[in-house]
Amino acid sequence: MHNILEVRHLSAGFSARKSEVKAVDDVSLLVPEGKIVGIVGESGCGKSMTARAVMGLIRYPGRVISGSVLLDGRELVGMPEKEKRALRGSKNVHDLSGAYDQPEPGDEGGPPGGGGHTHP
Repeated sequence: MHNILEVRHLSAGFSARKSEVKAVDDVSLLVPEGKIVGIVGESGCGKSMTARAVMGLIRYPGRVISGSVLLDGRELVGMPEKEKRALRGSKNVHDLSGAYDQPEPGDEGGPPGGGGHTHP
């Protein structure tokens, strides 16, 4: 089975005056075709930044510092923005923008930690 997504040694961060702050440092992952992969971790550990770096959605002053992102064998890091936009709109890439708006499992609006239900 081949990997539909290969992320190798990806680092991304932000320019801050005369220094650079890494938000993602040396992330590598493989996603085999037909599989679903989730990225989990504590708040602030870089999950969203990693996803944005992979999809080429980091805005200035942020940028991918180093590494490689291959989507079905095509290198995304350094790809011209016009090509990335066309690729994001293709059948190979799903729109994940709404994923950040979904509630966490068990957080349906009830009391904190209660999953929306109270128990005596």
